[in-house]
Amino acid sequence: MLFCNRFWMFLLFTLCCKQGIAQEIPASSFYTNFTNTQFIDTLGKAFKPAQLIGKVALFNFVYTKCSNVCPTQTKQLVEVYNSFPEEYQDKIVFVTVSLDSQFDKPKVLKKYAKQMKADFKQWQFISGSYDDIKSLQDKLFLFGNPANPSHPKVDMTQLKTKQKEEVLKNHMTILWVVDKKGTLIQRYSASPIDVPRLETELKQIADL
Repeated sequence: MLFCNRFWMFLLFTLCCKQGIAQEIPASSFYTNFTNTQFIDTLGKAFKPAQLIGKVALFNFVYTKCSNVCPTQTKQLVEVYNSFPEEYQDKIVFVTVSLDSQFDKPKVLKKYAKQMKADFKQWQFISGSYDDIKSLQDKLFLFGNPANPSHPKVDMTQLKTKQKEEVLKNHMTILWVVDKKGTLIQRYSASPIDVPRLETELKQIADL
């Protein structure tokens, strides 16, 4: 009898915790764009946007086979991150999202991050299924407005490598900055990144 009571108490506690996590993200939050997706990080662990609440988060979008803009942008972000004094490195997190579901598996992203000399302490590199990425790219207009005739309508999983890369190279290189409450407060042009400005403004947002 005592075992049963403890079991139901544990179950109730678990359910409450799960509900609490869900309630942490308001309907207006940037993180609702990840609803019903299952992105994973370089260790194969689930990406949980709710865990970013309380921190300033910067998002960028890449694919590891990109030979120009993506590695350049990532290296500049490494420069930005490394410029932060220690007290800010616990307040600011970076999230790099891959747009290539077929090639950019966790091991590939981990290798890419190491090549870029990214700090895994407060920087996640995540990937997802084609449907997860398609959902996110349409919500954020990463290839322009989905209603626009020029927006890619093809299923990239059906394309050959060179065809797919022709589509991927047209993605927007914008940086997305989210405050501690999960609200999108700034988008930055990132070709190239204005490193001094981004360093300063991220610290200012973290101090709010």
